[in-house]
Amino acid sequence: MNYFLKQGALRLVLGTIGILVSVPVWAGIAVSPLKQEVTVNRGRTETFYISVANRVREGKGETVAVQIEAVDFSVPREGGISFHEPGTAKYSASRWIKVSETSFILKPGESKKIACEISAPWTANGEYYSAIMVTLGPRQAAQKGLTVQCRIASGVFVTVPGRMYPKKAKVIECQAAPPSAGAEKPELTVTATIANEGRVLFDAEGEVKIRDKAGRLWAKFPLTSRRSRVLPGDLRDFSGGFSEPLPPGEYVAEVIFDYGSEWKKERAKAPFSVSPAQTAAWQKKAEPDNSAAIAVEPGRIEEAIAAGGFRRSALRVSNAKPFPISIRVQVVESEAERGGLGKWIHVSPASFDLAGSQNRSVIFTLQAPKHEKGEHKGEIRFTVKGVNGEDLGEEPVTVPLSVNIR
Repeated sequence: MNYFLKQGALRLVLGTIGILVSVPVWAGIAVSPLKQEVTVNRGRTETFYISVANRVREGKGETVAVQIEAVDFSVPREGGISFHEPGTAKYSASRWIKVSETSFILKPGESKKIACEISAPWTANGEYYSAIMVTLGPRQAAQKGLTVQCRIASGVFVTVPGRMYPKKAKVIECQAAPPSAGAEKPELTVTATIANEGRVLFDAEGEVKIRDKAGRLWAKFPLTSRRSRVLPGDLRDFSGGFSEPLPPGEYVAEVIFDYGSEWKKERAKAPFSVSPAQTAAWQKKAEPDNSAAIAVEPGRIEEAIAAGGFRRSALRVSNAKPFPISIRVQVVESEAERGGLGKWIHVSPASFDLAGSQNRSVIFTLQAPKHEKGEHKGEIRFTVKGVNGEDLGEEPVTVPLSVNIR
């Protein structure tokens, strides 16, 4: 995924930050690649290329002037990008780069391939970073007197072979907060900040596991960031949310980051509590979930069996919720039955717990009596509660049952 933009080229509007303005037709300029990896040995020079094209859109085009230069960049903890003068960043490679053409003209439909030479000094070792900035000019006056300029950045990630540096990460902040009373979107919010304390970059992927005081898993969801790549010395903020109401109690949010290390993952914990009042408000504001807590397959059982016969099969029970539940299974006879199915049918286990989004098999055993014939009807009923016995407001799930003894 492109480091500078996950969904296209980075276009910066200069002059007034945060105001959207119309840009001229020269915004059809395309730059490729938008990111590239370059390896250069100490004391050696390598060449890489970028291409700039003046695309014609809807039959319209305009001749444009193009400026090219190597610049430094930085990424603040929230994930945005800022550009700086070359040579100002700690691990800058910008002053090592020489662009073959720094300015030229492109007519509509024309393209140009630009060579960039990078020369690594003898003292270099490890990873370094730069960006090739393509600026379209001269500056144009837009609506209401605003001054705009279109710039497109191509990221350059440079490796100078030598000493191998391990990836080092540390979670420096971690918080978990249930929804406040006035929250428009009620959900548990978990935030975490990871620091790159090493010499090389890494791409971080975060996950949260919510456990109660007894260690039971109630929820699992991802932590995301505007930009997952973290350069040496940088911080990055991650966040995630869980909207399913939690019962009152004490909990721990365990944050787990995979950052590409071969030996370990970075972890942190944030304790939090949910009061009865918070649970009540959470349940009231949360959008109703009309789906059943569990799914059972098959959804109907029809058996034709000889008197004295034996059958054994399995039912698959799946937890449709992201948190653990407790399930009780029982055979329920129809009103017309008089102690029949309840004696002939056995289900095992009769009660069990299922973690969030997990499933298991329930064994269904039928032993038909030797002196009984005809059709017998009933159902297998699955009753769902919380793992601590609390009522979750779930209706029982039933599997219709028909046994025809011949």
